[in-house]
Amino acid sequence: MDPGYFEARVRFIDLPWEREGVLDPQVKHLLSIAIDAVSPQHYVDGLRKHLREALAIGVTPEAVLEVLQLSSVTGLRTLDVGLEVLARKS
Repeated sequence: MDPGYFEARVRFIDLPWEREGVLDPQVKHLLSIAIDAVSPQHYVDGLRKHLREALAIGVTPEAVLEVLQLSSVTGLRTLDVGLEVLARKS
């Protein structure tokens, strides 16, 4: 409903990609994959984009899989907390 806001937000998100920094693009993509995998409800298309781009610039499927495995633990911890709360209600 607010295209200007969305455009500004996308520009802000892309800022680290526009600047040359210490991290190389492979590392930036792996970090972005981890972030998007932890919270895919925020931007599923971003996860797909970074997966494709990482593989295109030479990141191995094994490295991507390891990042996904490391980031998947976050969901399990959330599940643990939820189950603990539910157990108290029983």
